[in-house]
This record gives sequence, structure tokens and C-alpha cells, in this order.
Amino acid sequence: VFEDDVSPEEDFIPRFWRLVTQDLPCDWQAVSLYSRCPFGTCISPHLTRVQPDVNEPAWRCHHGVNYGFQGIVYRTDEIRNLQRVWKPVVFD
Repeated sequence: VFEDDVSPEEDFIPRFWRLVTQDLPCDWQAVSLYSRCPFGTCISPHLTRVQPDVNEPAWRCHHGVNYGFQGIVYRTDEIRNLQRVWKPVVFD
């Protein structure tokens, strides 16, 4: 899923395929295709497992990092599991 103003580079498909076949962990559910200032744990040379920034107060929903949303890829068989986790948090 891309934002309407995104234009992937010509080599997007081979680079993305390399990411899927070489970098993604077996348990992946979603991959952000762009993150500015990501906070989390490095899991491969090209990926960070994004987590809430515990340095930011909870009342601000740990806001302050992980900016950017140019595109995202969902693992279709994991969407329901992902929704079960984020819906109670996002729509509280």
C-alpha cells in the first residue's frame, strides 16, 4: 500500500524481493517501507523492529519518533492478528 504521491524507484521490485527473501524474520506481519527517526531494535542490516519510544511519556502515546508513512506491506494471513493487537490501542 503506497501513499498517493509515492513513486517507487526503478529497482524497487528486486530490492524489495531481496528484503523479503534475505532480511525479513519468519514472524513478520507488516513492513513500513519508510521510517524517519525509527526507534527500536535492529534485526538485519536493512530492518529495524519499530517499538514505542519509552523515553516519551505515555500520555503522548510515546509520540516523537517513527515518522513517515510512504508505504507499507502487510502479510495477508497475519492481518487479523495484527488488527487484534492494534485496534484496542488505536481506538481506545
